[in-house]
Amino acid sequence: GIDVLKRQRIGNKLLIGFKNKPTAQDLLAIDGVAEVESVDDMIRVRFIEDANPNASIVEASVKNGWGLYQIAPDQTSLEDVFVQLTYHEAEAV
Repeated sequence: GIDVLKRQRIGNKLLIGFKNKPTAQDLLAIDGVAEVESVDDMIRVRFIEDANPNASIVEASVKNGWGLYQIAPDQTSLEDVFVQLTYHEAEAV
């Protein structure tokens, strides 16, 4: 229903900006981080459900001099949600 759509749209992703980008391995070493992807000059981090790695990412950034300048939830576009829903329905058929 609508709640599922809202959860999928907000999801478990962060969009993060660093002046000195850490490696994917550095970010994956942070508890709760499941996947790391470069998006233009930002990094998208997916984290495991019910994890909240924000504070750990900020702490690691300060400790390692990554120059964190932005950290925000990364919302999936409605188009992406539609594609995900239709893809999953096609798999079920």
